[in-house]
Amino acid sequence: MYIVKNMSDSGAAYALLGNHEYNALAFKNHNPQGGHIREHSIKNLLQHYETIKQFQNYEKEWEDYLAWFARRPLFLEIDGIRVVHACWDDRHIEYLKKHSSILDKDILVAAHKKKSGECKVYDETLKGKEMELPKGHFFLDKDGNSRPESRTRWWMNPEGLVLTDYLFHAPVSLEGFSIPSTITGNGYDANLPPVFFGHYWLESDNGPSLQASNVCCLDYSVANKGKLVAYRWSGEQQLKEDNFIYC
Repeated sequence: MYIVKNMSDSGAAYALLGNHEYNALAFKNHNPQGGHIREHSIKNLLQHYETIKQFQNYEKEWEDYLAWFARRPLFLEIDGIRVVHACWDDRHIEYLKKHSSILDKDILVAAHKKKSGECKVYDETLKGKEMELPKGHFFLDKDGNSRPESRTRWWMNPEGLVLTDYLFHAPVSLEGFSIPSTITGNGYDANLPPVFFGHYWLESDNGPSLQASNVCCLDYSVANKGKLVAYRWSGEQQLKEDNFIYC
């Protein structure tokens, strides 16, 4: 975090807001209705534990980082490419363009009201789109929590696909299940600018690969003994797997 902030502050890099920074802001700020915007439940406390431990006795520094998080952009459009943490949805991006770029307490409160328009924009942009699994189906996440919803490969056109093609972490029990007719959309069109994102903890024994000719995920689980991945972009509309750099 220290390295990234210094690179950003010096103009050597861009730094976007991700779901962990977003969660940290909500975990720290109080809700006017009582408690914190992000509940201090056992599950949430465990998720934030390592960060809290590292900043023990460095309260002023942590406050400075939180203020920096709040000023991070949620998306970038630069030099013919798009960058976002988890999901590029044109409707969400247009909403974000019209609202404050500072993630203040009022925005956090509004964005944590379940089923609100603000919640959908911020959750999907920073955490990805999710689909409720058919009744009785679930998967266990990396922390052992039971999840009845799964993230979708939002850049794909769902027409003609089965759930195991379209979902991350689809349980084996869903093998052969068709995508419900309520799931619609055309995915991310091949003629749109290349989009780069992270978030999804991809795994690969053979190195990174593209999700589509203009869709590139760069998160290959480096925090869990995976690969540190970058893409060297040189202005091409059709991305090339030879341009990945990783270790």
